[in-house]
Amino acid sequence: MELILEQGVFGYGQTAEPAFCLGPVDLCLRPGELTVILGPNGSGKSTLLGLLSGRLKLRGGRLELRTAEGPRMPLPSGPKRSEIMGLLPQTGGRHFDYTVEEMAGMGAYARRGLLSPESPAEKARRREVLERLGLGELKNRGVLSLSGGEYQKVLLSRLLIQDPLIFLLDEPANHLDLEHQLFIFSLVKEECQKGRAAAAVLHDINLALSYADKLLALDRGKPVYQGPPEAAALREVLEKLYHLPLAEYTGPGGRRLLWPFL
Repeated sequence: MELILEQGVFGYGQTAEPAFCLGPVDLCLRPGELTVILGPNGSGKSTLLGLLSGRLKLRGGRLELRTAEGPRMPLPSGPKRSEIMGLLPQTGGRHFDYTVEEMAGMGAYARRGLLSPESPAEKARRREVLERLGLGELKNRGVLSLSGGEYQKVLLSRLLIQDPLIFLLDEPANHLDLEHQLFIFSLVKEECQKGRAAAAVLHDINLALSYADKLLALDRGKPVYQGPPEAAALREVLEKLYHLPLAEYTGPGGRRLLWPFL
């Protein structure tokens, strides 16, 4: 299942000339690929993710799905949409002290409804996901007692249990130490290799270069780069975006990476 945005335009406010305008943007999320969206604060990264999820309404352009067998079709609504895409938010409010197990299990509500009983298969799936994310020993802990990084992993477990075809991840490495950042992105790549499509908003240039299959860079709502994650191609673009000189160096495995210097 592909998610296709063509000439997408969005603006905040009701005026003909909004204070902030995103687009036009063309983007296709394909099975097996992780697309990373880069850009400085306020460049429209989370807004673009909101458009892809259908949470924000386009002012212009089209957002459609396409399967290998059939023609394009509009995004469905309700439970059908949750089977196709799931969002990992930038921040998740912790207003109630649900247990880790309870909050992770909420991912299944989108498919079976709030009042339907949990099946044995869903219980097994929840246990599997919690163990995979290293949350098995924390399953009875209240989420209000968790660190920011632990809570981020609970939100990711909820997304995995929802089991959509397309992952939309808004700064998924937030609050995570280096080990857990690499773990999360390795997991997302594994899910892409199983046939999911994914888009992630990131600030870390080298995480993007290390894990992305495709990069999109935004500057004040406008795309300034779209293509492969190659340091040489990105260096000049990102220097202009972040107003910093960047040095190119060789990382593990021969991958070319970038580092700012003053």
